[in-house]
Amino acid sequence: NKNKKENEVEDEEEMDVEQDALSLVLGDMNDIMTGDKLVDPAISPYGYVMSYSSWCSILRNSKTKNQCPFTKQKLTRRSLVKLTVDNIEQYKDEIVNITEEEAKKFKL
Repeated sequence: NKNKKENEVEDEEEMDVEQDALSLVLGDMNDIMTGDKLVDPAISPYGYVMSYSSWCSILRNSKTKNQCPFTKQKLTRRSLVKLTVDNIEQYKDEIVNITEEEAKKFKL
C-alpha cells in the first residue's frame, strides 16, 4: 500500500515527463493572448496554439464568439484539441508559428 504522499510524488513526476515531451515540440512558446507560459495547450483546426483557457475566453466573448481570432473562421471549443504527450507527435507539423508583429496585435 502506497501512502498518499508517494502517490502525489509519482503524479508530479508523470506531469514533469509530460511537460518535457510537450516542451520538446512547443519549446518555450508563450500564450499569444496573455504572454504567459502555455498552460494546458490546445490547438485549433487552423494550427494555432494557445492555453485552453485563453481559447475559451475568446470563444465565449460576444465580439468573437465561435470565431478564430487569427483566421476569422468558425471555431468552437469542441473543435480544439488539447495537446498532450500522447498526441503532440500527431499535431506538431500542423502548428502555425506566429511572428512577433502578429503577436503584438493579439495581446489581451
